[in-house]
Parts: sequence; C-alpha cells; structure tokens
Amino acid sequence: MTDIATTFESSIPAPPRPLTAKARRRSWVEGPVRVWLILAILVGVVTIFFATDQTLSALQLRRLIDHGTVVNAKVSDMSRGAWFQLEYEVDGKTITSEQTPMMLKRQEELQRGQTVPIRVDPDNPKNWTDRTRAELEPIHRDLVAAVVLVPLFALTVLMVFVKRRQVLRVWRDAPLVQAIVVETKQSSMSPLSRVVRFTMASGTSTRIWSTLIPARAGVPEKDEVIELVCPPANPDFAIVAKLYA
Repeated sequence: MTDIATTFESSIPAPPRPLTAKARRRSWVEGPVRVWLILAILVGVVTIFFATDQTLSALQLRRLIDHGTVVNAKVSDMSRGAWFQLEYEVDGKTITSEQTPMMLKRQEELQRGQTVPIRVDPDNPKNWTDRTRAELEPIHRDLVAAVVLVPLFALTVLMVFVKRRQVLRVWRDAPLVQAIVVETKQSSMSPLSRVVRFTMASGTSTRIWSTLIPARAGVPEKDEVIELVCPPANPDFAIVAKLYA
C-alpha cells in the first residue's frame, strides 16, 4: 500500500482531503445517492400530482355549488346503501346520471321516485352535484393522498443528504487503494454511466464489489487496474478516485 500511496500522491491528496467544488458536485450522482435522489423526485412528482388534482377537484366542486344551475332531479333507480341514479332535464333534454355511491347520511333519506334538488354545470349537464356548501369539509381535508405522501417525500430527501454525506466522508477520509476490473456493464438507473465490478488488488479475498463511473470518463477494460478511494471495511462505498481529483 506504501507504493500505491506514493504513486498517486501527486494527484490524490492524503486524507483528510479537501471537499472541493468538484467533489461536492460529483457526490450528487454517486450510486447510493442517485438511487434516493430518483426516488425523492418520483415521490415529489406524485405528491404534487395528487395535491394539484385534489385541489382542482375541490375548487371545481365549490364552483359548481356556487354557480351551477338549480335543477329538480328524480331518483330513477337505486340500491339501498350502495348507489342511486338521477334523471333530470336540461334545455329540454332528459339526462340519466351514472350510478352514484350513496353517502351514509342519505341512506335513509332517498326513496325511488323522490325529487331532489341538484346543481348542474350549464356547460356540461352531466356534471352535477347534490351537495351543499354546508356539507363540504375544509379544503385541506381533501388533500388526504398528498398529505400521506409528504412524510415519505421528506424521508427520501433526508436519505439523499445522508447518503451524500457518507460519500463525501469516504472521499475525505478513506485511503487510496487499487482494484482490478472484473467487468463493466450498462447501468439501468443511469444510461450515461457504467457499473464497474471489481476485486481488491491487495489481499486474498476474491469477493466482487461494484461502483459507478460515467462513460465520458472512460470505461475501464477487464483486468485493468483502477484507483479507488475506499473504506477498508466496506468496499461497497468505494468511489473512483480520478472523478474527484
């Protein structure tokens, strides 16, 4: 290991190494960080989608209640405790609603043939509601799906920073070692990078580990020796030294 350290002393400083701007940038795309970063982005997108969709639905319902045309509809069919259908006229046309789930409070109220007041969207007569403002929950309670996802999103973001901190700690404190490339293959989570599988050049262990290297940095060949900054007890956290120098 003394010869290795001497060979690369000019390009790779001895630990503790400075956390340069290049090292900080590179740390964001290391494998352990990238996995959580992609997951955080996916959860964030889903959270925003549900929040937007539920907010728009709640606002549309409120606009329909406030500005919809009042129409008297007849309960044309129903299944007690399950669903009901309405029949009503708009501009001389008879419209039959789809089967609508029955709210618990209406199970004992609705009867077949009963007339109920509803509000209809004049631009889309099939869009209607029999609810009133008094029956609506505060709008934040409509965001149930989004609210449930917020803690998960926060957790994934936290893990991104935890993993990045681990990567930077490896660069700062871990020793420089040599490894022998076993094979390289396409990375499924990063098409522009390659997964490099390797064994340690020193020692008798033949165990295989892997790390990630961008294709633009040069893809090493089988049996090629590469330099890694690697925790001795955990080569799973090895990083390619030249990407940080």
